[in-house]
Amino acid sequence: MVSFWFLGATGGKIAIWDTSDWSEINMIDAHEDDIRDIALSPDNQYLVSVGKDEKVHFWRVFEDKPLYTLDTETGFASFARFHPTKNLILSGGTGLTFGTRN
Repeated sequence: MVSFWFLGATGGKIAIWDTSDWSEINMIDAHEDDIRDIALSPDNQYLVSVGKDEKVHFWRVFEDKPLYTLDTETGFASFARFHPTKNLILSGGTGLTFGTRN
């Protein structure tokens, strides 16, 4: 069974590792500042990442560009989670209002 590990690396990067041999598969330039949180969807097809750059990115796994971006216009996002059975993402933090950008 192949499994992967996704982690926030320094400088806003997402590192993807193959856990069968602990080799690095990819390093994505995800955010302009450090990453606060990463979550994998229940179907293992999507990632959501939250950065200190006040952005929440929605990604297809193994692609280098986000499908969608939410800009936090005030406050900061500190986490993101996928709903276990519905197509919903929850993101929260302090004093948030969101704007959208593709």
